[in-house]
Amino acid sequence: MVVRAQTRKLLYLTLITLIFVAVSSYYLFTPFDLTKHKDFIIPFVEDAIHAGIELEALTLTILPYPHISLTNLDIRKDNNTILKAKTVKASLVLRTLLFNRKFEVKSLIIVTPEVYVIREGDGGLNMLKILKEPRIPLSLKRVRIKTGKINFLDEFLPGKARYELSEVDATLTPKGIADFNYSGTAKLLPSSKIKFSGETKDIFHYIDGMIEVRRLHIRQALPYFRAFVSKEGLTGDFDVSLNYKIYIKPLLSDSSSNSENTFGKIDIRGVATYNEFTVSIPVLFERPVFSQKGIAHIDVSYSGDFLNIGFSKIEIHMPEFAIAGNLTFDRKKGSKEKVTITLDTSPIPLATIREQFFVSLLPDAMRQRLNQTSFHSGEIKLSDFKITGNTKDIRQLTHYQTPDSLFFSTEIKDAEFAHEGFAQTFSSVNGKVRWREGNLTLHGITGRYGKSVLEKLEGNINEILNAPSVNLKGYTLMDASELLDEFKRWSYKKMLFKEDMEKMTANGISSLVFGISGQIGREDTSKDAELNLSASLDATSVDITYLPWLQKKKGFNAAIDAKFVAKASNIFIETAKLKLGASEVNMNGMIKSNEDFSYKLNIMASDTDVGDISSLTPYFEKRFLLASLAGKISTNLEIDRKGSKNPLKLKGNIALKNGLFETEMLPKRMSNVDMTARFYGRSATVVIDSFKIGLSDFSGAINIPDISSANIGFDIISPYLDSEDIYLSRKETKGTDMRLIGKGKLSVKSAKIRDFHIESFQSDILLKPDTILIKATFINNDGKVLSNFIYSREQGDAFLWRLNLDASKVELESFINEAGARENILAGEAGMKVELVARKGEEVITRRIDGKCEVSAKKGRLWKFVWLSKIFSIVNIISIDELFREGLPYRTLTGNFQIKDGIISTENLLLESDSMRMSMIGTANITDTTIDAKLGLHPFVTVDKIVTKIPLAGWIIGGKEKSVISMYYTIKGPIKNPDVEAIPIRALGEGVWGIFKRILRLPLDAVEPLVE
Repeated sequence: MVVRAQTRKLLYLTLITLIFVAVSSYYLFTPFDLTKHKDFIIPFVEDAIHAGIELEALTLTILPYPHISLTNLDIRKDNNTILKAKTVKASLVLRTLLFNRKFEVKSLIIVTPEVYVIREGDGGLNMLKILKEPRIPLSLKRVRIKTGKINFLDEFLPGKARYELSEVDATLTPKGIADFNYSGTAKLLPSSKIKFSGETKDIFHYIDGMIEVRRLHIRQALPYFRAFVSKEGLTGDFDVSLNYKIYIKPLLSDSSSNSENTFGKIDIRGVATYNEFTVSIPVLFERPVFSQKGIAHIDVSYSGDFLNIGFSKIEIHMPEFAIAGNLTFDRKKGSKEKVTITLDTSPIPLATIREQFFVSLLPDAMRQRLNQTSFHSGEIKLSDFKITGNTKDIRQLTHYQTPDSLFFSTEIKDAEFAHEGFAQTFSSVNGKVRWREGNLTLHGITGRYGKSVLEKLEGNINEILNAPSVNLKGYTLMDASELLDEFKRWSYKKMLFKEDMEKMTANGISSLVFGISGQIGREDTSKDAELNLSASLDATSVDITYLPWLQKKKGFNAAIDAKFVAKASNIFIETAKLKLGASEVNMNGMIKSNEDFSYKLNIMASDTDVGDISSLTPYFEKRFLLASLAGKISTNLEIDRKGSKNPLKLKGNIALKNGLFETEMLPKRMSNVDMTARFYGRSATVVIDSFKIGLSDFSGAINIPDISSANIGFDIISPYLDSEDIYLSRKETKGTDMRLIGKGKLSVKSAKIRDFHIESFQSDILLKPDTILIKATFINNDGKVLSNFIYSREQGDAFLWRLNLDASKVELESFINEAGARENILAGEAGMKVELVARKGEEVITRRIDGKCEVSAKKGRLWKFVWLSKIFSIVNIISIDELFREGLPYRTLTGNFQIKDGIISTENLLLESDSMRMSMIGTANITDTTIDAKLGLHPFVTVDKIVTKIPLAGWIIGGKEKSVISMYYTIKGPIKNPDVEAIPIRALGEGVWGIFKRILRLPLDAVEPLVE
């Protein structure tokens, strides 16, 4: 019974135990709904985490281990949600809770949470405010987040930034009180994939981790680059792999959240790659930057006081070229943003250069020039490019005056381009250009401009943006025609001879060696330009025409070596040596090219060959119809013109020795020309020591009161003058437009006018715009001659010249001999009055002469010349024939002549002597030297004294005593040997017979019967 009782007790005890265990297991393993007690529990938790909590349900399960489940949890701080979660499950370690009275969370699973992280205006994170040291002991072993969302709002950033992450799957392994390790994946909306890991230290004040982002759209990074990146045209996706370190300042108290900056520092380093990337950086570039692909190493340091963004080892593959370089952006509190770019490029096609993004980095003046340039081909390569500066000032020209602001080296290869300011195309341009600290260095620059070739250009342009100075040297082969076209395009409005520049032409290739050094002036500086220029130009292979001054033919040696100084608007010619043919001319002076163009030149030459000058300029040939053959010129001349309104002034002298010239204005050469021209400002004097034309010789002086008016005064002396030397009678010259005016004297000791000799020629000459007047006296064959000569210079005048001549007591014998007679014809003391007019025209001048002449002679002799010999071979009058042997004495010889078209006619030429009367009627042609006349002879003899070869009947007129005899002859043919025939009276005709009857004074009764 005892055993049974004990057994029963044991059974009851076991049953009670089982019931207790069953009941306990039920309560320990069954979740308890504590929701109705949440108002009692939540305040303790809120006090522990320093935040407000709202939840929908709270359950507790004790076994197999304590487990708390929260539904629809909402943690808020300052009325703002920090965390929302659909379900939060926490597994606690029971032993730690029972024996240590400490909450040790073995596992915390948060399902579909939404986390709201805010970087507030003071730089602090809202999360930090709930991560203060808790007031109840709490430790976490592991936190798991499933399908979560994180909303990040950066209020500290100007303009704010908002990001949303979804599909967050993360694991956090806490360590210490408030630190943890973390890893996970997420999706940055709209499509970026993120993988991250890291750890926090020192109660969440340090965060150290890594993140990988795939297909991060560039716009999502825009807020952090808004200072210098525009959202316009911003496209492209990045793959980013970053390591980061974040330091967050500790919060000492709740009030510290109101401090100026609670944020510490962020350090990010990593690598970013991309495909098809476009970004606008307006602080640097006007155009968006587009790249097909690239890679960059990223280094970012950020705190509340500064931001440093660095991109290193950048490789950017543009559509036309590739870039390798670095970019850093710095911003410090109280300072302006600073950008530094270093890069090298592969060859860039010049045809695309104006569209490239980096063009906007150039100063405005350079960009303007670039926009005026059209690139056709070639390439440019940048190396060692570095630009540093403030983002707001980097595009200002003044910025590049600072040291280390810009450096680059450029290599140009086979460039071809055109510029608006140039007519021809630049091609085959090669060379290197380097910029450093405001200094530009040119090395090995070669190229072509149209047909011109730049063989070499090297040197430096220093301090370009401050006080520019230049030192350049070069060698070029220039196409003269193209160079002249450019010169005409660039010429100054007030340039010397500008009005005639369009007449200039040039063809051929000239070589130029040049050097430029000195200071280049700038409008915004007080320093004026002062450039030293040197040039050696060889134009031997060039044809140059600049009528009427210059006509240089190819092959004629023409070169210049010159040194100039250009200062402000002045050009000082220090030395200029012109080589012309075998001659040299030296020059110096100054040209002032301001608004009122002026210049002062000194020209010096010794023994310059006249032929060289004649080969170079057609001026004297065109102006004076003068061709230079020989001679030497020495010059020491100053040319001065002070402004366009003031006249040109000359000072100095020009001397010519042993000159030899030809001109169409003169039939003979001018030789032994020795003269000196002395200039005195606006006036000049020409002293002629010797001047020969053929055999004619001259000396004297010419005064020019005003060199601009062509008004002269002269006094010329000639020991001998031959008209054949100075007057072309066979043809008329084309003349010259040179119109000298003035007056002077010409004195000739001895002269020959055609075949006539004169002596003591004295003349006053008046040069008028329309005529030349010569009033002269001279002695001819012992006779005195007065003459007036008028030469017309007016094209509208019908006459070429007029001559009035009055001669007295001229010895006829010598006069006729000078006229060309080879035998004695006539002697006596003669007088004559002549009026002649020569018309203008194309015929020989002798056919264009009209006029009249009155001749008288007395107390002379007549010899039997060829005409009379032929007459007296027909009829021999013995008494008269004997007188001819010594010269038939005559009392008078008179006659009037009319001249028309070079034909001389007379109707009253009469010779009277004691032996006979002789008269002539007819014409003589001066040009053809022929005669057509009838001669009447009335001897004072009886018929029985006449021996004739012809019948007297019809030929001899007899009076009552048969003593009056009259005979008639025709003289026709060349004047020197005409045909002579006797003619009957009836053949004379009524008119001619009447003239003879009147002139010979024949008796009326003796002739009338026969006339009938």
